[in-house]
Amino acid sequence: MRTTLRTYIIGWALLLGLFNLIAFIFPAILTEEKYTVSFWIGYGVITAAFIGQLVCACLSLRSSSPKRTFYNLSLFSTSLGGLMATFVVGILCMLIAPLPYWVGAIICPVILVFNIIAALKAGVAISIVERVDREVAARTFTIRSLTADAEALIAEAGTEELVALCNTVYDAIRYSDPMSADELNGIDNDIELAFSEFATAIRARAEAKAQDIAKSLTALIKNRNARCRLLK
Repeated sequence: MRTTLRTYIIGWALLLGLFNLIAFIFPAILTEEKYTVSFWIGYGVITAAFIGQLVCACLSLRSSSPKRTFYNLSLFSTSLGGLMATFVVGILCMLIAPLPYWVGAIICPVILVFNIIAALKAGVAISIVERVDREVAARTFTIRSLTADAEALIAEAGTEELVALCNTVYDAIRYSDPMSADELNGIDNDIELAFSEFATAIRARAEAKAQDIAKSLTALIKNRNARCRLLK
């Protein structure tokens, strides 16, 4: 993502340089008599929008996590749209020489403030999504971890009968409700303890004991799923 950010900064710098070139170097487009108060208001607001958009781009693209970058795309697109809107309004203020300065003094800051508010709202939305994502990850950790352990345990089973038992337990865990809650802490602990005993029996090739524990374990999982439905 850092390569993408560096590439974007180069493109940003080129666009800002082109904007300044058109504003100050090309006399056929903007001549001295057009350097009015409205011109400077438009120029200042566009430059501020460019800088603000760069800040938002850095916040959006600096992460090395694809998931975090995906979340930040809303901030990036919001800031880019704000830059475009500000650019259009600012250019009009710069090009229309007879335009009273107070028109630009009112419209340009309003557009800029609106863009800032939109970017802040996007940032807040991203924070909320990330917080919810962390909470979901924490509440699904137990079942997801057990699912991975159950899948790995299949490879340790030495006989077809034990492999079949492992597959039964694996399917029961994999298709169970992954969400947890404080009310499920007790049964979650029972399931983890039962799975630990089941894994020990599988590794010891104790088929009869593994069968008994598998029955108890699947019953606990069914009970947990029923409680999950009641909590929703």
